[in-house]
Amino acid sequence: MYILGPTFRAGSTMSFKIILDNMIERGLHIIIIINDKNKNIDFINYGHSKKCVIEELNLEMSILPKPKNINDYIKLPYRLIKKLYHLYKSKKNVEKIICKYKPDIVHTNVGVYHQAYKFCYNNNIPHIWHLREYQTKGLDWIILPSKRMFEKRLQKSNVITVSEDIKKHFNLTKHGKSISLWNGILSKKEHIYIHEKEPYFLFATRISKQKNIELLINAFDNISDKLQKYKIIIAGAAEDEMYLENLKQWIDSLNCKDRIQFLNYRDDITELMKKATALIVSSNYEGLGRMTLEATFMGCLVIGRNNGGTKEILSKTNNGILFNTVSELSESMIYVDSIVKTNEYKKRILTAQNIIIDKCCNENYTETIYSYYKSILNN
Repeated sequence: MYILGPTFRAGSTMSFKIILDNMIERGLHIIIIINDKNKNIDFINYGHSKKCVIEELNLEMSILPKPKNINDYIKLPYRLIKKLYHLYKSKKNVEKIICKYKPDIVHTNVGVYHQAYKFCYNNNIPHIWHLREYQTKGLDWIILPSKRMFEKRLQKSNVITVSEDIKKHFNLTKHGKSISLWNGILSKKEHIYIHEKEPYFLFATRISKQKNIELLINAFDNISDKLQKYKIIIAGAAEDEMYLENLKQWIDSLNCKDRIQFLNYRDDITELMKKATALIVSSNYEGLGRMTLEATFMGCLVIGRNNGGTKEILSKTNNGILFNTVSELSESMIYVDSIVKTNEYKKRILTAQNIIIDKCCNENYTETIYSYYKSILNN
C-alpha cells in the first residue's frame, strides 16, 4: 500500500511512478491512497489501467505554515484546532482502508503524512516513511506535533531519505532501519550527451518563492552585457499567479528583460536540458533536486546553490559549480561560457553522468527499493 498524497506533477510523484511501474511488473498487488484535492485525473486513469486499487481521501498534512506576522499569531490557535480535527478524521479514514486491505507494507511517499504510522506500529504492519523534504528548512513549516516527536516516530519506523543531508536533518545517521537513496530518473539506456550547446541557461522547476528565481535573474541582469548572446529560459508552471505576475512586472524593469523567456510547464524538458549551456538551481533548499539529477543524465552542466541536496549531488559527482551569492552565480555563468567549447567542460559532464547513471537509473533504483521491502519482511 502506498500513501501518495497529491498526484499533480511534482518530483515526488514522478519518482513514485517509477517505483509503481516496477512493482507492477513484479506482479505486486498495489493499493494507492491519494489526496482527493488537486488530483490528477491522468494519473488516476493510469493507475486504474494497471489494475491498481485507488482510494481517494482528504489527506491532511501534519504541518502548519510558520507565522510571519501578528495576524498569523492571532489566528494560530484556530488554525491549530482546525488542523488537529482534520488530521484526526484523516487518520481514522486511512486506518479503515488499511484494515480493509491488510497490506504487507505501507509506504508513505512523502514525510508530511503521518496517518498510517501509529496504526501500523500497533498492529505490526511494516511502515516506511519516504522523506523527500526538510519541512522546517526552506519551506518554513511547523511539524505537528513537533519535529522532536516526529524524529522519535521515525526511529521506530523504516525510513528512506532522498539525501544524506535530510538523514542528518532528522537525526537518522545512526538509525539502522534507514537508507539514503537518490531518486530514480530514467533508464540507463536513455542518457545522452550533445557537445554543441545552445547559448541559454535553463531554469527547470516550478516557479515559486522557495525556488528563488529572483536570484538567477539578478545574477544574469548584472552580467547580461558580458553574455550578450545568452538568454534565460524558464520552463515551469507557477504555483501562485499573483507571484508570477509580480515577477514579470519586475523583469520588465530590467535591462535583460528581452532575453528572459517563459515557457510554462513543458513535457519536453529533457530536450531543453540536452541543449542548454547549463541548468541553474537557485532554490533556497532542495531535499535532493530531481532536476539536477535529470540534467546530469541528459549531459547538462549544473550551476547550483551550495546547500542541501544540490550540494550533495554536485560534490559527489564533481559536475558543475556551487555558489552562495548573486555575484558568485554571475561569475559562474561567465566561467561556464569561457569553457563551454573545451574538453574540461565535456569531461566534467561525462564523469558526473557515469556516476548518476549508476546511482539513479531506474533499474538500480527500483531494485534497491524492492530489496529494501524484502529485507523488512524477512526481519
